[in-house]
Amino acid sequence: MNLFLATLGLPHPPPAELMDRIPDQQRRVQELLASGVIRSYTLALDRSTLWVILRASGRSEALTVLSSFPIIEWANVDLKELAFQQSAEAQMPRFSLN
Repeated sequence: MNLFLATLGLPHPPPAELMDRIPDQQRRVQELLASGVIRSYTLALDRSTLWVILRASGRSEALTVLSSFPIIEWANVDLKELAFQQSAEAQMPRFSLN
């Protein structure tokens, strides 16, 4: 599996139709996070840009995942394949209280 960084530009201010789809978007993202397809999902404070790091076998599959987003019709998508992605969270072991 390859990693991709999707940058989604969103209209500012967002139209009411986009805002109505936010709950569906949140549910879809939670599904993809739980299944390991999405590794990171970040929204800019001004809500103009989303950054998504996702796992896919190729560009076509990554675009298929993004097209399942309920808000995709309002997004301008830029997709880049990543050489690697690191984060402090991935490097820190989780402690067990058992």
